[in-house]
Amino acid sequence: MENNPSHRSGYEISALKLLLLLLICSLLGGLAGAGIFALLRPEAPAAEAPLSTMKTAPQEAVSVRLDVNTSGTEVVSEIGPAVVTVINHLPARITIFGGQVQSTASGSGVIISPQGYIVTNNHVVDGAQSLTVILADGTQLDADLVGVDTYADLAVLHVSGTMPAVASWGNSDSLKA
Repeated sequence: MENNPSHRSGYEISALKLLLLLLICSLLGGLAGAGIFALLRPEAPAAEAPLSTMKTAPQEAVSVRLDVNTSGTEVVSEIGPAVVTVINHLPARITIFGGQVQSTASGSGVIISPQGYIVTNNHVVDGAQSLTVILADGTQLDADLVGVDTYADLAVLHVSGTMPAVASWGNSDSLKA
């Protein structure tokens, strides 16, 4: 894979769109959750009148039904098994006392094909001596680094084995504004 920022394959661009879609979904889910909690929070009394002089009308009990089967939870349950943890085993470092310390870094990734290709961030795999992927069911697999795009902060890994799920591709052009 070339390291030329002006040359990006459709594969890398599509992976970036997937990551952006996941970010948008998580932000929308957070906003929706915040909106629900704002609706359930009781309003504060007006600041002009002391509490002892305020008269309020009796209020009826309000029943609120929370439907947790939103499109956000459906997407999470569908894509969840395709999300993996990437462990970066870094080279050992020498301490000031002459000993060695084995370091690791970790991040997340998404399975993008049944053949075991995974998209993650370049900063997660940067400087790796070896890589391990942990599937949603806890299975640990050795991973090979296929390629990176340092400018887009993307990396593609490959693992062998049966994939529990694959993230489905969407078209960001068809998103509603």
